[in-house]
Amino acid sequence: MNELNELFEKYTVSLEKSNSYLKDFLNNFPELDLSGNILGELSKDKLKRLEFIASKLELNNKEASMMKEVFDYYYRNSDLNLSDLIVQDESYENFIQFIKNIYLKALKYKKDVTLKVEKEQEKYRKLLNNIKCVKELMQSEAEINMDSLVNYLKDLPLTREAILEITTIALDNNLKLYQKLKITKEVEDETEKVDTEEMVVDSDFDYQNALNIYPMKLTEFINKLERDGNYQGEKYETLAKLVVLRDKLMEIKQDYEFSMEDPEYFKNDIPEILIRIRRLITDIDMTIDTYENSMPDEEMETENTEYFRNLIILNSSMKDLSMFRSSECSSVISKNLGKLLHSLRYDEVVYGMPFTVNVGTNFPVNVLKASRSVGGSPRVFYQVVNNKVVILMLGIEGKNDFSYFKQGLEARLRDQEYNILINAIRLGAVKPEEVSHYNSEMTNKTYLDSLLEYYKKQEIEFLNRFETECSTKTVNMR
Repeated sequence: MNELNELFEKYTVSLEKSNSYLKDFLNNFPELDLSGNILGELSKDKLKRLEFIASKLELNNKEASMMKEVFDYYYRNSDLNLSDLIVQDESYENFIQFIKNIYLKALKYKKDVTLKVEKEQEKYRKLLNNIKCVKELMQSEAEINMDSLVNYLKDLPLTREAILEITTIALDNNLKLYQKLKITKEVEDETEKVDTEEMVVDSDFDYQNALNIYPMKLTEFINKLERDGNYQGEKYETLAKLVVLRDKLMEIKQDYEFSMEDPEYFKNDIPEILIRIRRLITDIDMTIDTYENSMPDEEMETENTEYFRNLIILNSSMKDLSMFRSSECSSVISKNLGKLLHSLRYDEVVYGMPFTVNVGTNFPVNVLKASRSVGGSPRVFYQVVNNKVVILMLGIEGKNDFSYFKQGLEARLRDQEYNILINAIRLGAVKPEEVSHYNSEMTNKTYLDSLLEYYKKQEIEFLNRFETECSTKTVNMR
């Protein structure tokens, strides 16, 4: 707001200077009636002012060479009344004609200067009006129209930081208002009894993990939106929703933790709390997903493109890609899979969240899923081993086939390819200079490097196949 105030003072001073300049210019402009007796209207003062203006005019060569001579003629004879001359010599005639010609150009110059200054004043008035409107919006106790605010701001030469500060303050004001307006309805919603058929707790959902991870993920996405150069209404509406959802998430987290201190006492309340958590997480995912789908893909790319992790795609996972072909599933599912892989690659698990599957391995197996797809939901099973992301399995999960993934996953963890990779990563870290068990001509480190190079090429092949075979607009609902 300081920058806005400084801009207001600057334009106020500029407008005052412009008004003063135009007033002085018009007051000092010599007024002559070319149809009357020019000599009778002239005076030394008027001629001095006309001579000053003439120096700013675009004169031809003849006029420029005559200017000093003609004005000197008048000054030399200023004590005489030239109108009373009986013999009007050539100098007299030249003087009269020159003054007429120069004065016509001076009138045009006067018009041009006036129009230029008035245009400048109009610009200052518009900018000042925009600033006043911004201030009025910011001081209003009613909801701030973000579209109107952005329209006023985009015409002001403010820095990006200043625009972000103003829009953030406006958004905060709106959020406070939204929260006040929603209190009554939310209290009513909280007191409503949930239907018996709706009282179904998702046993596969990791509620504690969600409450630990989602506040951080929400904050990350909110910060990302605030840095986003998109100033359309969707951005601010999404920000408002996410901040409110974050506050509600923290409230229900407190309820959950309080009830877990004595689960036996709160056993009748816990199922409803779990359902509220699940619904809230779904609302958050849906809000993020709706915004991402409303923006062009390039607008939502990660800003931290300097840091990314290569994905180690196992051969068995390469085969999984076939079920995501455009002929096999919907384009929505394939698109969501692409988002999951992108978030893993850039370590931005905002889309969905990872859940741990207990399969008795040294490294936890995480599941990243997007549960909002029509006709199924893509899942990625992976491990992070020494900051290397190993993709164990891809799949499309409906409502009742989770056991299929469990069985497939256990088989892959016993696979020779997987075990060689994990041992190579481990030995490359703890015994890098020892001779490799898998290749006697290499050390553990060089063998690991060659293995990672192979998987890097495999990742490129995987992504190319994904783009050509899966990323289509064909919709064939699974």
